[in-house]
Amino acid sequence: MDWGAWLLEILAIVLIGKFLFLLAGLVFVLLHLALLSMLIWGVVRKRFWRAGLVSCSAVLLLCYGGLFAWGEAATQRKASSDWAGVERGLFIELHPLKARWEAFATPEVDPWLPAPTDMETLVAELTLSADDVARLARLPRRVLEDSEAQLIVAPNSARPWLGRANKALLSRLSSHADQAALDGADCRVIGVRGRVSREDKDAFICRQGDQALLHVVLSRYP
Repeated sequence: MDWGAWLLEILAIVLIGKFLFLLAGLVFVLLHLALLSMLIWGVVRKRFWRAGLVSCSAVLLLCYGGLFAWGEAATQRKASSDWAGVERGLFIELHPLKARWEAFATPEVDPWLPAPTDMETLVAELTLSADDVARLARLPRRVLEDSEAQLIVAPNSARPWLGRANKALLSRLSSHADQAALDGADCRVIGVRGRVSREDKDAFICRQGDQALLHVVLSRYP
């Protein structure tokens, strides 16, 4: 592989993307200036160019609609409710009544500048069955730091769709292993194994009543 050519291609893609972004921003600003100028001219001359005002306003509304749609897509809830999808990849003794989960990479995938993946993580919010609650209550409340599982929480684990409490907990744990936070959220190590690799995964679950937060490190690369 010609690494020089590959690097130049990546840089060219990034530069073209930035140029198009700046061009779109410039057009957006010019449209606002044009609309403002027409309004000022209409007030001063007491004559409004209706066709120009309507056309400029329509284009701006389309721009704002595109920005809104892009923002919604960027923050769209990516959580899946198909728990069977998790069970197809992992052995895990949980059969929740409801589930929302997402598997994601760290760092996030960037189409403009590909980068190696450091780790892959699964985060899930679960509504537990009575059997699951009883099973989790029997798990030993051992200190995670002293267990075989490692407390590794990716910095982007606090997904946008998570509930406020779970998001705050993962944000706190991603910066440092806070044992007080783990105890307060009733977090315990849970056994999870890959169906294909047959490898044990570093996983913990935090339960409040029949609601639970599951965190599983699917893979980690040095």
